[in-house]
Amino acid sequence: MKRRAVMRGLLAAVICGGVTLCAADETNSAAKSASASEAAQDDDLSAEEQEVLDAANAERAKSKLAALKSSSALMKVARAHATNMAKQKVLVHTLDEKSFSKRIDEAGYTFWSAGENIALGQKTGKEAVADWMTSPGHKANILSKDYTEIGIGRAVSKDGETYWVQVFARPQTEKPPVKVEKPAATTAK
Repeated sequence: MKRRAVMRGLLAAVICGGVTLCAADETNSAAKSASASEAAQDDDLSAEEQEVLDAANAERAKSKLAALKSSSALMKVARAHATNMAKQKVLVHTLDEKSFSKRIDEAGYTFWSAGENIALGQKTGKEAVADWMTSPGHKANILSKDYTEIGIGRAVSKDGETYWVQVFARPQTEKPPVKVEKPAATTAK
């Protein structure tokens, strides 16, 4: 029987101060040179990658959120991580001592916020997105207003196991995500 797993515990959450990384994170400070985000729509998505993009954007549309755009830089990051996990037969966010934020940073992509979803065993991209939507943390990444771009990767191991990766980000070439602060409580005198 094939394993079917969605990483539920090791998840890049959506909130600054949590596991998601923001511009204030030391691995991606605004002090670094602001390289181009390579955010042009990537016309070279495979059918499986396009299926993931379409399914994720369909979920975002249900919540009245803007569609994610594919990013060439994030596509390279996601594809490389999926391939590396398939080669090593592991499902982890940190591999070869590199976190997803380190991989994004090394691709020259500077971001305000970023997150990652990974999965193993789903046959189709639509199935992978459906499984991510059953996990609160993965769903939060897909439906985050903080992300505007996506990279998608799919790789198959020698044993035939399929690995899926979504890398989300908002490049620093865009306005930072707006965080609404809760007003301090006041008391009447």
